[in-house]
Order: sequence, then C-alpha cells, then structure tokens
Amino acid sequence: MKTFFNYYPIDIFTILSGKIYNDFWPSAKKNTQGIAYLDPESLIETKKNTRREKNNIDILALRKILKEKKDAED
Repeated sequence: MKTFFNYYPIDIFTILSGKIYNDFWPSAKKNTQGIAYLDPESLIETKKNTRREKNNIDILALRKILKEKKDAED
C-alpha cells in the first residue's frame, strides 16, 4: 500500500515560502531511521512569509539554535 511518504520523502509545507519541493531536497538531512527532515535554515525559509504568530516563534527558536551551534563551533 502506498502512503504519503512513498510519494514525498520529506514532509514540508512549501506553498507560502514561494519555493518548490525540489528547492529544499538538497539541504534535507536523514535521521537514523532514514526519515528526511529539513535543516534549521530551510525550516526558517518555509515559515518566514506566513505571518503566523506560531511560525514567528518557531523562527526565533530556530535562529537561537543556529546561534548556539555557531557559538559552540567558535
């Protein structure tokens, strides 16, 4: 039986970002079960034009994660 994940290997909402699915695929990561997910930069890209309060909160959290990661690398 075919499922959603057979057709779309990563689950993202791209319409409001102005990009298409294939724009995000090169930056996708995979977890230990082989499930693809987006990196923080790509997640920000999918959320930044939605003007939803929840997405704005997510963007702040994702930017914090990126800053902490960068600070740890320095």
